[in-house]
Amino acid sequence: MFFRLRRSLQVRRYNKEVRAILDAPPLRLDPTSQYTLVSQICHFDVLMWLVAAKSWARYAPPRRVWLLDDGSLTPADIGLLNEHVAGLTVVTRGDVENPRCPKGFFFERILLIADLVADSYVMQLDSDTVTTSEPTEAVTCIHGGTCFTLGTDFVPEVVPILEAQQICADRDWTARQLQHEQVQSELAFDKLSNPETRRYVRANAAFAGFARGAISRDDVESFSEEMEALLGERWTAWGTEQVTSNYLIANQLEAKIFHEPRYAWHAPGHDLTAACFVHFIGTHRFENGTYGRLSRQVAEELIDAGE
Repeated sequence: MFFRLRRSLQVRRYNKEVRAILDAPPLRLDPTSQYTLVSQICHFDVLMWLVAAKSWARYAPPRRVWLLDDGSLTPADIGLLNEHVAGLTVVTRGDVENPRCPKGFFFERILLIADLVADSYVMQLDSDTVTTSEPTEAVTCIHGGTCFTLGTDFVPEVVPILEAQQICADRDWTARQLQHEQVQSELAFDKLSNPETRRYVRANAAFAGFARGAISRDDVESFSEEMEALLGERWTAWGTEQVTSNYLIANQLEAKIFHEPRYAWHAPGHDLTAACFVHFIGTHRFENGTYGRLSRQVAEELIDAGE
């Protein structure tokens, strides 16, 4: 209860700090653009998402924007979003067919991407991100039809999946870390069928690009079913959709994995001066005021550019 109250107060403070994003010009869709932008969004993240989307789209306007409502958006939220993104498409989880994957833990998002990627490059963008300068490498991937994702320090590049499993098995996890569904998933990779033909990277699904035709709905569902057969109820927990996204991108030829200092995540001690893109991951999102400061800076830049 204390955590929810604290987070609610932090979000309110952030929203007050960044209300200028509402004065920035609307996000304009570009009918000549090569990609579709997809995000999952909730009521508390509306202004955060406008910062994320507008800060990104000033460098690469999308052709279409699809938002997956987690069920908490109000009519006022949807009205506000439509004011700032003309031509926006909002769907709910129930609008996305999901007969074979866990329900309600972001699998609807990866399934929506799998449906849309049949005829367009699709980029997934989380609400808690800020693009601070031109993301040249990611834009190049979109134009070139190359998949990408946001790397981490652990299994930072694409490797054979058996190697990823061994790296995970050799790590000295705490008892709590060892129980995490992502760790349990990665430890089970050696039990997959034909593991010698598969690859993996431990990335972050907050920012990922899927080339046209790169994945299919069956790719998502088949991997999910195979993992659920190994892990049982554990596979229905939060975090397993990210494992799926990591796996799908790692098995695409020439997939690019972006790292610091250009593509960074915020935490105490992280130097963001060279970053063009920052993920304000939940654990450290509101620490030291950096998120609000960079968001306000982006809003001011957008307003100045629109004058």
